[in-house]
Amino acid sequence: MADRRTEKQQAAVDADASARRKWYANWGGGAPRKPYTPKQRADLRELERAKRVLVDSVPDANNYAEAIAKLAYEPQYAEGWRDKSSAKHPRRAKVANPPTLTHGRDTGREVEPVKLPARPPKELSDILLPAYGRCPGFTRTCSEMRWDPALGHVPRGFRGGVGQTKDIGLVLVLAEPGDPYEPVGGSRRDYLSRVYVASNRDLQRNDRFAPNVRLIMSMAWPGSSIGEQLERTWITESVLCSARIESGSVSRSVERECATRYLVPQLDLLPNARVVALGSKARDRLSHLGWRLVAASEAAQQPPRAGDRWFVAAPHPSHRGAKQQAMDAWRLAVVGLEPLPISRN
Repeated sequence: MADRRTEKQQAAVDADASARRKWYANWGGGAPRKPYTPKQRADLRELERAKRVLVDSVPDANNYAEAIAKLAYEPQYAEGWRDKSSAKHPRRAKVANPPTLTHGRDTGREVEPVKLPARPPKELSDILLPAYGRCPGFTRTCSEMRWDPALGHVPRGFRGGVGQTKDIGLVLVLAEPGDPYEPVGGSRRDYLSRVYVASNRDLQRNDRFAPNVRLIMSMAWPGSSIGEQLERTWITESVLCSARIESGSVSRSVERECATRYLVPQLDLLPNARVVALGSKARDRLSHLGWRLVAASEAAQQPPRAGDRWFVAAPHPSHRGAKQQAMDAWRLAVVGLEPLPISRN
């Protein structure tokens, strides 16, 4: 616990917190984009050094996640870091998996409960299931990424698509998941189910991210219930594992490996859905794959996407810039979608 830290450990915690404040001070409207400025590179190096020192201060800690758990230290990431005292908060409590999604903060009212399935539709599950074997990429290209189920480090971050694949008309592509909150275990299907349920559950949070995702779905499917919006929307990550530093950089080789194995097959399964990259990292990754970026103002006039790999870009749901500009961009990115009747058989 925090009150049992040695002087060396407390100094390491304070140094880590200070380095985080400096690094995240570089985040204006989102994660700093490469090439980093000299100051950004220096701030990132300082944070990486602070993490190594913190791990070294904790006996028997094999990595950063184990060290912060033993110290009861909750490091602050880009989300809301200015509003919190970096080293004094208790560990975040685990939340039991609820069977429904009920939060409606973005609309100012409580929404009806939504029954959440245990797994995505079969076609999407079949694409994602090999990630839990474990994914062969970990032994080759993705050795820099982390496979540590006891700490929650497994591929994850996909959500929505709570009905049938043919009902999905919108795909929101993000960068990569943040650091995990919960351990996972069991069979491959257990892994898939637990991360899917947890990611869907995260949509009811009151942070910066979740309400804006709900807002984007409401813009895409106005007048539809939250359940229908989740049936018509598939939300996925362009890289399914966390960066070494939450929201930090991921090598191009890892991006290609994960996209080839998981992202492209998901998108190919949904050839008529509008694809929207949320944030600069997701946008750049789709562009590197050879996908054509279409101006959001032109998307509604574009023909169906089948046979033509194009996408629209918009700010990340955790965007820290001008809120009205972000809302306008989200609205343009999803305008003109025409929902088909939901399939019930």
